[in-house]
Amino acid sequence: LAMAALDAGDNEAALLAYQRMAATGPRGKSLADSGVADVALFAGDAKQAETVLLASIEDDRSGDNERGIGVKTIALAETYLAEGRNAEALEALRGVSMDSLEDGLLVPGAIMFARLGDFDAAREIADRLGNQLRPQSRAYAKLIGGVIELEGERFVPAIDELKAALEF
Repeated sequence: LAMAALDAGDNEAALLAYQRMAATGPRGKSLADSGVADVALFAGDAKQAETVLLASIEDDRSGDNERGIGVKTIALAETYLAEGRNAEALEALRGVSMDSLEDGLLVPGAIMFARLGDFDAAREIADRLGNQLRPQSRAYAKLIGGVIELEGERFVPAIDELKAALEF
């Protein structure tokens, strides 16, 4: 409902949907907080997004919600990056244990590392994914490799990596 409201340009309806979600319990509140931060970013209010994300990360820590911490920390890093606060974005990302995250969070984390110029951290994640049996994980590794090459302005190798990702 919230996404449909955002698509229709109705931020207030989206926030109302997230309020209802938050009332369903700790997991609902954690998800809703991510959505509220997204609405703030969508509206151009990075400071509000940062405030929501920082508070929600603390809630997730006290509830041992590792996934919530990962999702919101990556979103916080994206918020900092959008504001040109690259050092803070890197510090936030480095504060998350990538070992505890599943592929769906490792990929955006690695892409954020690459965008911030920490190619070693991005490659470490790509290597981890590339050594898994699942073809999807190996495709993610190639995708990350392509992003690393793009960020380094090595366009031909980037194209090769991205094309290889499609072959899995």
